[in-house]
Amino acid sequence: LNKRFIQLLFLSFFVGLIATIFKDRIENFYHSPNEIKEKLNLNVYGSIPYLEDIENEDFYSSINKISSDSIANMNKKELLKISKINKSLYLHRESYRYLVNNLELIKERKNFKIINITSTIQGEGKTQTAIDLARTLNSLNKRVMLIDGDLRKPKIHSRLGLRNKIGLSKINELDESSFSTIIQKIEDY
Repeated sequence: LNKRFIQLLFLSFFVGLIATIFKDRIENFYHSPNEIKEKLNLNVYGSIPYLEDIENEDFYSSINKISSDSIANMNKKELLKISKINKSLYLHRESYRYLVNNLELIKERKNFKIINITSTIQGEGKTQTAIDLARTLNSLNKRVMLIDGDLRKPKIHSRLGLRNKIGLSKINELDESSFSTIIQKIEDY
C-alpha cells in the first residue's frame, strides 16, 4: 500500500508538472506590464487598470451626481461601495494622464502624430481605450481626430452618439472638398 501510494504521488506530481508546462506554452496572455517588457523586449509607456462594468457608463456618471443628502442616508456598505468605485475611477483617469505624459515625452524625441490602438481579439477594450485616450488628450488642449478603423463592427460612433452614414471604407470615393463633411465634432469635448 505504501509503495503504491508513493508511486501515485510521484505520478500525480509529474502529470501536474506536465499539465502546467503545457498550459504555459499554450496560454498567450500577459499578466503584467513587466512580463511584456521581459518577454517581448518592448517598452511599456502606461498601464490602464481594469474597470468592472465599464460598459455601463450611466452608472459611473451617476456616482458623481449623488447629493450630500442621499449620502447621509446611505448605510456603511453602500458608502464603501461608492468609495471603492470613486477610487478605481480616479486611478483609471490618472493612468490615462500618466500615459499621455509619457507619450508627450516620447513625442519630443520622436515626432509622431498617429497613435494606433489594436489587439487580436474582440472585447479587450480597444474602443474604450481609444475614447478615453482621446478625451484625456483633448482635456489637455490637444487636437484629436478619433478614427474607428473597425470595418466589421464599429462602435465608437454609438458610444459617442454620432451618426455613421459614411464609413472608413468609403473614404477613397470622396474628393478632398467633401472630406471635411464627414468629420463630426463632439461638442462636449
